Amino acid sequence: MEKIFKDKWKRYLFIGCLVLFVLILGLFLFDLTYGFDVYIYSLIIKLNNKYVTYFFKFITFFSSTYFIIFGVLLILLLIKNKKTGMYISLNAGLCCLINQVIKFIVARPRPININMVEESGFSFPSGHSMMSVAFYGLLIYFISKKKWKKSRKILLSSLLMILIFLIGVSRIYLGVHFASDVLAGFALATAYLLLFIELVFKKKKTKKVR
Repeated sequence: MEKIFKDKWKRYLFIGCLVLFVLILGLFLFDLTYGFDVYIYSLIIKLNNKYVTYFFKFITFFSSTYFIIFGVLLILLLIKNKKTGMYISLNAGLCCLINQVIKFIVARPRPININMVEESGFSFPSGHSMMSVAFYGLLIYFISKKKWKKSRKILLSSLLMILIFLIGVSRIYLGVHFASDVLAGFALATAYLLLFIELVFKKKKTKKVR
């Protein structure tokens, strides 16, 4: 672990996110997430009105399969470093694969009778939540490496982090995921993204130095 994560905080965050994911999974398997899920949903659904519904339907689109594919293709067309573009594609593909494999294994049904949009497939963990962390989180990493003004980097990174959070909230509000699905998705995707960055980009940088 120390060979992969040179920074202690990254190592601890990686382990912490994995532990959180496993904890949520364990609580679900023992049917202990119901109270938490109901409580969080009851808080979020208090916002319910047609304008909020329009807003969250708009927000959730930014982590849909169609938008992520469009975003990856657009980056591949516009970015000068094609190898980095391929890594972005690989990142999105791997995250999607991990999500689908776990969904198939866990096979948790989606919420019923509260959904405001139609979704298919299983519920745990939230695919939109995972993809938002993996895709926009990687963009945040790239922004942090740019030679831009610090204020500009903070602003753009903050906006992307707010978008990630709102996407998670939208999945609960729209009734297509339980809160535990979203939290588990955030935790697993954060651990995955940390590992992906260390193995792909930090390793690449080390080879250049040598």
